[in-house]
This record gives sequence, C-alpha cells and structure tokens, in this order.
Amino acid sequence: MPDIFQAILILLFGLLIGIGIIYLSDVLPAHRKLARPGCTNCSLPFSWWKYVSLKSCIHCGQKRKLRDWIVLLSSPLLCLLVWFLPPPKIPAIIAMILFAYLGTITIIDLEHRLILHITSLVGTIITIVVGTFWLNNDGIIGKSFVSTLLGGAGGFGILFLLYIMGIGFSKLMSRLRKIPIEEEAMGFGDVTLATVLGFLLGWPRIAVNIIGTILLAGLFSLVYILIRLALKKYRAFQPIPYGPFLIITAIVLVYLA
Repeated sequence: MPDIFQAILILLFGLLIGIGIIYLSDVLPAHRKLARPGCTNCSLPFSWWKYVSLKSCIHCGQKRKLRDWIVLLSSPLLCLLVWFLPPPKIPAIIAMILFAYLGTITIIDLEHRLILHITSLVGTIITIVVGTFWLNNDGIIGKSFVSTLLGGAGGFGILFLLYIMGIGFSKLMSRLRKIPIEEEAMGFGDVTLATVLGFLLGWPRIAVNIIGTILLAGLFSLVYILIRLALKKYRAFQPIPYGPFLIITAIVLVYLA
C-alpha cells in the first residue's frame, strides 16, 4: 500500500513537472522571462486553468500542440521510471528536476533553434551544485568543485573551437558555391550548453560527451539525408540542432558513471 501511495505522489509530481516544461517552452522563447502564457496563433492570453488543462484558445479556437499532450502524458511516467531507477549518486528528486531542465532545453532548441541565455544561467547554477556533489568520490568537496569547473571550461573551449570552425566552413562553402549560407553549422547556444553540461559531468567526461554527440549527430544526419534523398526533398547544408544530441549523450554518461 505505501508503494502505491508513493507511486501516486510521484505521478502527480511528474504531472506538475510536465506542466512546468510546457509553460517554460512556450513562454521563454517569446518573452525571455516568466510571463502569462498566450495563444501561439493569436497571442491573446490564456486563463491559467484553460492553459494547464490544455484547452483550445477561446479567442481563435487554435488547438494545443501535440507536443503539449506528449509532454503531459510522458512526464509522470518518466518521473516514475527515474524514481525507481535513479542515476548513480544523484537523488531521484534532484534527477527529475535536472532532467526536466534538460527536457525544456531540448524542446526549445528543436522548435526555435535557440538555447537561451536565461536557461544557460539557471542551468549553470543547477549543474555546478549537482556536479560538485556528484563528482565527489573521496569526500573532498574542493577537489570535486575544481573538476566541475574544469569540465565547464573544457566544454566551453572545445565547443567554442568547433563553433569557430563551423563559421569558417560556412563562409568557405558560401564562397565556393557562390550562394549565401545564412544558417551556422553550430550556434553559440551550443557552446553555452556544453559549458553547462561540463559543470555537471566534469573533466574528462565532457570530452567524451562531445565526441559521442558528434558521432550521434553524424549518424542521425546520415539517416536524415538518405530519407530526404529517397523522398527527393534533400537540401544541402540544412542545419540540425545539436542541443538534443549533447543532452542525450550527457544523460547516458550520467547513468553509466
């Protein structure tokens, strides 16, 4: 009986997390701060009850995104999974909050190709604290704190170098093809995300994370190109968001630690 009651509480907590992810994914790209949510079609505000219950807009009738329903239904189940299978050395509740933050980053990056400064700032605070305690294997906080800072510096340095190389590659291909390439291969938001994940993973795990990201993104790009070629809809130099691949690889490393 206590286990059933516990599971119900976790499911309710997961439901709140799902609502929070939906809210932040809607509001932060539009306002860069916490604000009252509005319709994505007509921009008129929702009442809070209609918003959290995923009702259609009363002004224009616009239905809520499929993404909202997926997040709301999957978050309680994922929280339940994390509760019973938490990552090593991270309390389940902390892991849920951390994964909710990473989930919000993923949705915003997929929908808007943005990794916002405000989310990176909040993430820096979260991951420095969590990373310092997670990397603390010998009881010396100062040592794990240094490893956390080195991870952040390593993540920034490696991704910043790739970011600069991406800009150079885009300019070179633009000259060779004599066609302007406006989209960058990698945005500066990816650099800040790698810094945040570096604080969590420490050094040298962040280097492993970046290598895994490149391989995973490369595999995805290959499959994507083959599918687009088969559909005769391929367009050269179409960028993909790197944030989700950084996050997926980081979560795998957290569980493998």
